[in-house]
Formats: sequence, structure tokens, C-alpha cells
Amino acid sequence: MWALQKLFAELRMINLRSTSTLPLTQAFHWYNNEESEQHDVQELNRILFDILERALYHTPFEGEMPRLYK
Repeated sequence: MWALQKLFAELRMINLRSTSTLPLTQAFHWYNNEESEQHDVQELNRILFDILERALYHTPFEGEMPRLYK
């Protein structure tokens, strides 16, 4: 979750046209050029929501992802 928050913060706060996504792809455990593969938006959503859901285990927000997107 930290890598996603950092990416959005950089996009919002830094006056640049782009920023590195390396910390985010590393957080997804995409190595060996997996980040270069073309993924469709549904697959990205599935991966992102799965990671977010796992990150929220044992927090007050556990179970929020499925509730928000049903």
C-alpha cells in the first residue's frame, strides 16, 4: 500500500510529467521483466485489489475491499 500511496503522492505533488513506478512494480513482486508485459486493466485490478486486501488483513479495514466493490 505504501508504494501505491507514494506513487500517487509523487504524481500529485511533484511538478513532473512522470515518475518512477519501480517501487510499485517491486511491491507487486514483478521481477524478470514482468512489469514489461502488457496486462489488461481487469488483470491489473484483480492483482491490485488482491494485494490491497492482503495488506488490510488484521487491521480495522479488513474486509473493506470486497464490501466496496460488490
